[in-house]
Amino acid sequence: MLAAGLLFALAAFPLFKTGEPTPTRQKLVFRGFPWRTAWRSLIAETAIGFDGLASSSAWSLLVAVAILGIHGDNQVYAQLGALLSVVLLAALAASYVYGTLIDRKKGGQLLHIAVAANSLVHLVRPFVSSAPVVAGVNAANEAATTGYSMAFIRGMFDTADLSGHRITYLGCIEIALNLGAMLSGVGILLFILALGDIAGMKSFYFLVAGVSLLIMTPKFHLYRK
Repeated sequence: MLAAGLLFALAAFPLFKTGEPTPTRQKLVFRGFPWRTAWRSLIAETAIGFDGLASSSAWSLLVAVAILGIHGDNQVYAQLGALLSVVLLAALAASYVYGTLIDRKKGGQLLHIAVAANSLVHLVRPFVSSAPVVAGVNAANEAATTGYSMAFIRGMFDTADLSGHRITYLGCIEIALNLGAMLSGVGILLFILALGDIAGMKSFYFLVAGVSLLIMTPKFHLYRK
């Protein structure tokens, strides 16, 4: 954790040398806000929050309880860390490829393909029963998530500029993201209460597979060109 903190500090250091192009202490202004332009991306961002919690905390808990097993020691944390670390290489390789696609005006296609792939990964999760398969699922999920994240963020910031209400729009995006995470947590709870611990968490991923498809709904102006 100390090493990670040091690396984060070093990565952030160049940012302290840059100017702040946006005035601070602004207030959110909703009068004249272009809801017709923004509403699709806000719904998609809610789905991203829903997907994010399901792919991180909820998935790690399901793997620890249903696949690795909790034995009263710290071994499960080491195993989870090892399984999650395999996504690093997948993310690095995928980021380069995806960046090239976006530069070649293929961001819209990338968004749709990556979202579809991510949904398929969620459909596989309930049937995973071994650590090697968990590693494969983690790598596939990271590749898909990186793909739709890069394409979506590019379109999102373009929409923020076009909206004329950049700060308000990005503020709404953050609200939508956290709303989605909250709904995801509530969804897990309801499934567990209805079906039991393991069965409820596994069944929850069928819902996640459907909800995550909403991420491809925005019609970003950038990708219409």
